[in-house]
Amino acid sequence: MLVNEISEYKLQVQGREEPLVLRLDFKALVKMHKEYENAFLLIYAFMKNNDIEVLPKILRCMAQEEITEEEITNNLLINLTSLDTLSDIILLLINDEVIEGSKFEVENLKNEIVKVEKKI
Repeated sequence: MLVNEISEYKLQVQGREEPLVLRLDFKALVKMHKEYENAFLLIYAFMKNNDIEVLPKILRCMAQEEITEEEITNNLLINLTSLDTLSDIILLLINDEVIEGSKFEVENLKNEIVKVEKKI
């Protein structure tokens, strides 16, 4: 995910006429970080530890309007369309380019220049 990249999704939540608009962008990461202390650990818990209980937290931070975790948990409609949308979000979170392609190596050379190399 790039800092200026915006991915927008619409998810139907029971009891709402309009779908809930979700954006996985830098603002969502900042909100996750402020609300839950570390956005990356939250995403890691979901991706690597298969902790589906953090999904409402992630979705709440992505929502473009105020919604609680309880509203998401209790009213999220699970059907083919919502599963497709959720899988798109999940795939974006666990995309190999984000996990594997964005590793940074930092090498400290005895009071010399610190070299940062991006592996692609």
